[in-house]
Amino acid sequence: MNRFRHLFAALLVGGLLRVLLACQTPTGFEAFRGGLSWYNDELAHLNYVRHLVEERAFPEKVGSVKAPDAFRRGDFEYYQPPLAYLAQAPAWMLGERIQPGMGWLAARLLEIVFSLLAIAVARSIAHRLAPGTGDAVAWMLALHPGLAYQGTLVSNDPFFWLLAALYLRTVLELPRNGPSWPLFPLAAALFLTKSSAVVLLPLPFLAVTPPLVDDFRPRRLVAPSLALLAGLAAAAPWYLRNLELHHSLLALETGHGAPYVVRDTLHDIPVLKMMTLYFLGSLWYPMDQLTSMRLLPRILESVACAAWVLPTVVEWGRARTSRLMPLLWAALVLGVLAFIPYAIRYRQSEARLLFHLLPAFTALWAISVGPRPTRWTWMALAPCLVAWVVIFGRYAAG
Repeated sequence: MNRFRHLFAALLVGGLLRVLLACQTPTGFEAFRGGLSWYNDELAHLNYVRHLVEERAFPEKVGSVKAPDAFRRGDFEYYQPPLAYLAQAPAWMLGERIQPGMGWLAARLLEIVFSLLAIAVARSIAHRLAPGTGDAVAWMLALHPGLAYQGTLVSNDPFFWLLAALYLRTVLELPRNGPSWPLFPLAAALFLTKSSAVVLLPLPFLAVTPPLVDDFRPRRLVAPSLALLAGLAAAAPWYLRNLELHHSLLALETGHGAPYVVRDTLHDIPVLKMMTLYFLGSLWYPMDQLTSMRLLPRILESVACAAWVLPTVVEWGRARTSRLMPLLWAALVLGVLAFIPYAIRYRQSEARLLFHLLPAFTALWAISVGPRPTRWTWMALAPCLVAWVVIFGRYAAG
């Protein structure tokens, strides 16, 4: 138990911050309270949960976010795979049974459990690859303001982060002859939670090929291939349903509306600037986007990014010695390469869309800083703590 005291402390502090956000973040459309703003997608996600509970069936609506008044109705997330919402349904029912209107809070509290479990898995990954760094990673993720906010709100993201962290943990063991069979349930669950899981599929094959392994034989590809195929087969009925109902496997157009022309977005400098600033704001200060666009928060966001990335640059020599570093970089590169065209086509630059990559990034950070990460840890935590001071200052001011 003594080994995990820092983890428990980080999860306790992170959990208390998230519970505060869960209780105080407004649920009403365009509502604000003490510097905390509503989240425009949350009602749509909760409507999905409510539909499952009340109708005992998957939703079949095909309206997009661009339909008139879709935001206010919360009527545009029904194309999403159902697993996260099925997990939230019991919590929502329990909350409503305790007190009508409490289902929303109960679902938020369950999201907190998922997000804290994801932090614990990310900590185990860092500790496995760079002993002595796991506690630093736990504190970084527990205090990360964007992860805290998005890990509180009702959506399919926190459950996806947990599954993605478990998937990465499994993949990182494959070069060491770890079992492949967990890839089957994890792949099935990932694809039944978010279709963006597709970017994670190549990782098991990279993990069992040179330069990550010395004794490569083609038969090493058989076990992960069979496990992934079984997982995809288990998730396939949902995507075949999409094809029949939405005329698209991923049904992104159903949720987002028709995509923008890529060339038009790339030539629209104000839009690109807005997307960049929105990404930084949603990464470090998503609780109040209006505040995050001001000069001082922009400076804080830039400094925070530099503080987290700098060790991977300065300590490149140490990171390069790890045989698993290419696998971590592959996860990051695949995720970013998928995010960029998606962001350009749909002008969706929310940082939360990359939060499933945080365990890979913090593992790379952990390898880079080595077994005594004190200096780098404080550098990473400082902007998080400043952000929370600003958040609590705004909250206290009402």
